[in-house]
Amino acid sequence: ICNCHYRIMLLLYKLKAGLILLPGTTSIQVGETVTLTCSVEGSSGWTYYLFRQNYGALKTSESSGSFRISKGVSNRVTVNVDTRWSQFFYGETVTVRCDIQGGGDADWVYEWRTPQRTWTSTSKDKYWTVSAFPGDYMCQARSKSDWYSSTNWSENLKMMVSAKPTAQLSTETNEIPAGGSVTLSCSVKSSFGWIYYWYRDGSSEPLNTQDADFQTAGSIRVSKGGVYWCRGGRGDPVYYTEYSHSLLGPLVSAISSVVLCVDGEPRGNIKPGFDCCLSFGNSDCVPRGTPHNH
Repeated sequence: ICNCHYRIMLLLYKLKAGLILLPGTTSIQVGETVTLTCSVEGSSGWTYYLFRQNYGALKTSESSGSFRISKGVSNRVTVNVDTRWSQFFYGETVTVRCDIQGGGDADWVYEWRTPQRTWTSTSKDKYWTVSAFPGDYMCQARSKSDWYSSTNWSENLKMMVSAKPTAQLSTETNEIPAGGSVTLSCSVKSSFGWIYYWYRDGSSEPLNTQDADFQTAGSIRVSKGGVYWCRGGRGDPVYYTEYSHSLLGPLVSAISSVVLCVDGEPRGNIKPGFDCCLSFGNSDCVPRGTPHNH
């Protein structure tokens, strides 16, 4: 009898599944369907499970190992300026808005590209406030709960930015008649949305309704002599223009007429009930009928 010993070797292999994406793209457009194929080389009879990060097993396939998936996140994204005007100036605060077509109430995280930097928001606020700077602005959004679901980058919003403007001051006349008033007008060329602030005689405090008669936007009527200037402001926080130049000079209240006195007797009238005589730089105004000293 042969006492033989046989050594049996059991070879264990750890098989690794391979995943193929057809037609070979890694980016899925909204509404598009792609096929993922999973296989184990050299063997059969497997049940395949498709996993997605943070979601666990999504689907199973008994034999073929093929999965069809589609994207439901909108790719249509636009950048808009959240103001009533389209012309901006250096240093002015501007709010831009990232709009997602069909985005609904999803919990988005927004990423921005500006001429100065690329920036990712950590909140779901689609508004971003920046200091106006010329160039192209773009945005993209990702689902906060699924970082692999994102929109495309929006098309460029080209922002045009101009130098800080100077307010322009004008008037119908630079002389206030006695007992009368004149209209002053303030404007900012080729732009709108401004509120106008008025100043007089070196004061840093704007005039109020007790100092002038505020009429239409940018116009006031004044009856007090002095040096006036203005500037415009708009937005929140308020962005101010440069002060207007002193183009007018002093606005001086003027007497309505001059009376010539001959031998102390007035010739002509200034206002009902009063005569004024001017001689050698002096003046004398008294009720009519009162002897003059000149």
